[in-house]
Amino acid sequence: MITPQRDLRSAGSLWLNDRQTALRHRSRPARQVYDIAIVGAGVSGALAASAIADLGKSVVILDRRGPATGSTAASTAMIQWEIDKTLGELAQTFGEDRAAAIYRSSLAGLVSLRRQVIAQRIDCDWVDRTALTVSGDAIGQRGLKAELGLREKHGLPCYWLNGRDLRTGYGIDRTAALVNGMNAELHPVKLTRALLKRAIESGMELVAPADVTAITASTRHVTLGLNNGTELRVAKLIMCSGYEALPQIPKSNYRLISTWALATAPMRDLTMLPARPLIWEQSDPYLYLRTAPDNRIVAGGEDASFVDADKRDALIPRKAGTILRKLKQLLPEFKGEVEYAWAGTFADSPTGLPSIGPVPGLPNVFATLGAGGNGITFSQIAANIAREWVRGRRHRDQALFAFG
Repeated sequence: MITPQRDLRSAGSLWLNDRQTALRHRSRPARQVYDIAIVGAGVSGALAASAIADLGKSVVILDRRGPATGSTAASTAMIQWEIDKTLGELAQTFGEDRAAAIYRSSLAGLVSLRRQVIAQRIDCDWVDRTALTVSGDAIGQRGLKAELGLREKHGLPCYWLNGRDLRTGYGIDRTAALVNGMNAELHPVKLTRALLKRAIESGMELVAPADVTAITASTRHVTLGLNNGTELRVAKLIMCSGYEALPQIPKSNYRLISTWALATAPMRDLTMLPARPLIWEQSDPYLYLRTAPDNRIVAGGEDASFVDADKRDALIPRKAGTILRKLKQLLPEFKGEVEYAWAGTFADSPTGLPSIGPVPGLPNVFATLGAGGNGITFSQIAANIAREWVRGRRHRDQALFAFG
């Protein structure tokens, strides 16, 4: 295998509970030469396929498992433009202008995803939501106030909420919050499968299971060896294998972490959470939550820097209990119980940013390595950048996320 095979998630994901119509796929590619190969049929690969669908290219999508059965199914699918690192923290690392450009790119990526969902009438339980960044032990009221000033300066849709109005308007007992507009929630598996279905209908091939065991890249083309002995030649390769990353990607760019999530049983109503916002508490370890269409609350956090799948999964009951306890502390009227609980392996980077773009030392190879809490937004940014790369052009935001 050219990329490591990892146990990316546990069983128990809410998103795999729904029965899905089978996607048309093949066990072997129909040909030996393609314009484009996309490795990975999760949300990143599906968005990349959608982005290049109108370019008239022959495209094969390869996945070692099956569509949306890896990290995508472990996502809590909070669609935000806010990044794990605040604008102020990014400004300290990159300077204010570049930090603001990164935040604007994230907002543009979310808008691009929303436009696509609406234009293509994709059934993925998309709901526009406000997002609350709530004070906690990592960033308190004073830190949020400074962050608000920066966001307002750079035109980001954000305003202040004091503790009294936070309790009155949202039922949350904290000292302050930033209210961020233009966010959303969705069903990540529905989104991924709907995009792949459209890609297949446009003429792309989905081949699964198919494991890439060798990549030979040159300035003329890329040769792929598959585990069934098939050899493919493509003009360009887009790697969307997520945290099962190519060995050529510098390991200093990221670290693998374990994270845990839960979904409550459907509740009679959610009056304890008016307006049903996305919530991110600025604590260490942090807590984040959203709602689902059937009146569930989906929440997660409690990240830990180890990737042993057995240890990760054994901690699910304890971690779910901790997340549930924090939910009850944040929302005093909450009385829900856990119905689904799961764990996943994700990437984290020192900056909270993904790495996106051509892979150094591998001609004609492009890769997406997401990081942080808003991976689906980053996947849309990556898809937009990949489209321009396929066209032989350079996206205006490519330098913001390039491999270092």
